[in-house]
Amino acid sequence: MHLKFFPLVLFLVFLPFNVFAKEVISFSDALRQVLSSYPSVKVFKEKREAIRALSEDAKKLPNPELELSTEDFLGSGRFRAFSSSEVTLLFSQRFPLFGKREKRREEILSQEGVISSEESLLRAELFKETALSFTDVLYAKEKVKLYRELSRVLQKLVEVSKLKFEAGKVSELEKLRAEIAAGRIEVELQSAIGEYRVALQKLYSLLKREGVEPEGDFFSLREVPERVLPDKHPKVAGVKAEILTLKKRFDLVKAEALPDLTLSGGVRYFNEDDERAYLLSVSLDIPVFNRNGYKLMALKREMAGKRFLLESVSLELERKFQEVRGKLEIVTREIKTLEEKLIPRAEEIYRRVFEGYRYGKVDLLSVLDAQRTLFELKLALLEAYRKYHALRAELFYILARPDYRFF
Repeated sequence: MHLKFFPLVLFLVFLPFNVFAKEVISFSDALRQVLSSYPSVKVFKEKREAIRALSEDAKKLPNPELELSTEDFLGSGRFRAFSSSEVTLLFSQRFPLFGKREKRREEILSQEGVISSEESLLRAELFKETALSFTDVLYAKEKVKLYRELSRVLQKLVEVSKLKFEAGKVSELEKLRAEIAAGRIEVELQSAIGEYRVALQKLYSLLKREGVEPEGDFFSLREVPERVLPDKHPKVAGVKAEILTLKKRFDLVKAEALPDLTLSGGVRYFNEDDERAYLLSVSLDIPVFNRNGYKLMALKREMAGKRFLLESVSLELERKFQEVRGKLEIVTREIKTLEEKLIPRAEEIYRRVFEGYRYGKVDLLSVLDAQRTLFELKLALLEAYRKYHALRAELFYILARPDYRFF
């Protein structure tokens, strides 16, 4: 009954990966594709164009006013009709003083710094998401390879136990144990293949394309940055840009408290005398009741709050960097211990135990125990590398420095 599993086991063991994906893609190409095709990245270009349009509009003078008025008509006596009326046509133009137009333009343009920091932060987030998705695919791929390797080992063990059973050296129960162990791994192998497919679909959703297979060296330790530079991080740059915008707004509000100059000129027609005269006037606002004092006070408070936020963000980045860096060192030591000490010893023990089983010196349970220990160590190494790459992605995200050579 259990032998029915083995045709399917053989099919899964030797099934090539290109059944699921055909075209190979490197991490650098995948990251470039994500950054170039992701819709949110394109938003920032439109925001910049909007800022530049507003800045051009801020340079312009206010629209002039044209006023037409009639006086001294439809009254009593000689003002009963329009014969004694006066008609005035007046043209007025307000001129902002104390650099208001330039300050308004500078306040608008300063918002580009906030937009740039938001874009850099989004790119760092997309790098992290791409790196984690790439890691999951490579992890799932290596996990399938590991289960296939185990399937081949267990198939060999089943063949040996079958020969020993036919030779009368072991009981049927021992042969069935080997077949059950192989059948259990076959189920795990199918699950690993399903996990690989799910990881691929997640990556495809990022890439906006299908039919590609990630390629990279999963089992490799790489150099990582030694320290964090908070001043270079988009979160810090974003807060600094917000402070700069508030400063520019403060200068603008301060200038707006000062008067503007309005020049007016026109002509007045005296209907009774059939004469005309010209008018010219100059007017200034008188800043008596409102000098924007409370607006300036509010902006000062807001800038003070942003400075506290800037210090908080810098400290938080430094703390996160040290935390992730420490975890990365722990995982690195774990990987080296597994690769250099534990797995080589477990492989040697399994080789000896399996040889002993072939010659009848060791029972099947000892072989299965040695095989399970070796497999668990290799799986632990796989998990350690997955955690290692996830921590590296987090570290580069904290630094806001996408690494195109991540794999």
